[in-house]
Amino acid sequence: MNAKTVIGVDGGGSNTRAVWMGQSGELLGVAEGRGSNYQEGGIVGLKEILGELLGPWLAQAGVQPPACICLGLAGAGRSAEQRAIVEGLEEMGWAESVRAESDARTALAGAHAGGAGMIAIAGTGSMVLGCSRRGEWVRAGGWGPILGDEGSGYDIGLRGIRAALAAHDGSGPKTRLYETLLEAVEMEAWEGVVPRVYGGDLTRARLAALAPQVLQEAQGGDRVALDILSEAAGGIARQIAAVARRLDLAKDGYWAPSGGLVTASAFFCERIEDALRSQGVLLTRVPVRLPPVLGAVLLAWEALGIALDRVVTDKLDAVASELRRDA
Repeated sequence: MNAKTVIGVDGGGSNTRAVWMGQSGELLGVAEGRGSNYQEGGIVGLKEILGELLGPWLAQAGVQPPACICLGLAGAGRSAEQRAIVEGLEEMGWAESVRAESDARTALAGAHAGGAGMIAIAGTGSMVLGCSRRGEWVRAGGWGPILGDEGSGYDIGLRGIRAALAAHDGSGPKTRLYETLLEAVEMEAWEGVVPRVYGGDLTRARLAALAPQVLQEAQGGDRVALDILSEAAGGIARQIAAVARRLDLAKDGYWAPSGGLVTASAFFCERIEDALRSQGVLLTRVPVRLPPVLGAVLLAWEALGIALDRVVTDKLDAVASELRRDA
């Protein structure tokens, strides 16, 4: 077994995936377990889940500890949190070195296989990250539902509810969202929405889950839904444009959609690209090349100062295909 190995970890709120790889691109192990959002479990919870995932690998007779473990974790976007994670895990002796990043950072690394480009993440929340040809990376958005999250599922779902209520009051135009969203939230009349939003079951995640209905009505030609989609797409496009300009990628860069909202809707992505062109930003949309867990693997090698050749990255493509089949 190659002595120079690394482990990449992708930890979210619902599940955690770890991949163990050798420097030549050989896959040594894949493990999956429960969620590891750092804000929910802290360092104690993180050690527990990693012990469950990595313990069986590292307990094998004759196995050398990996040269680096890189973790991309939800809830670990600030440097203070990342330092605490590194310090807490180094004492476990699971690897010679530890690197901690946000899950968005490892997603960016995977999206373009460590190369230059941007990733627009739009699910319940939203964020745009980019990496320049010189290896510099910046972000825009990701400020949460009160301060930002433009173009997210929550943003679109909430806009849809507001439009339906405006139609109910007569202060806004008629829209099919009035009936569609009323049915989606399983209510007979809009008067019941207030207690369900303020302290009830219409949480941020439930509101975000309404976005597909808004997208469907927009594709069907509902003018109000189309306006909502255009505004949401414009919000994401402004973030992509800001990152592209800061990284000198605005005329020949690549962007990859990530997150359930944009990956499931080519129609929404097309609206984003329309908004980008209106701002004079010319980008090529590409699919995400590698999943975040392999982005973590790439960042682990980067931390060790080891550049991977074309043969290894081609092997990573094959591993990515295998991981997608098993997902």
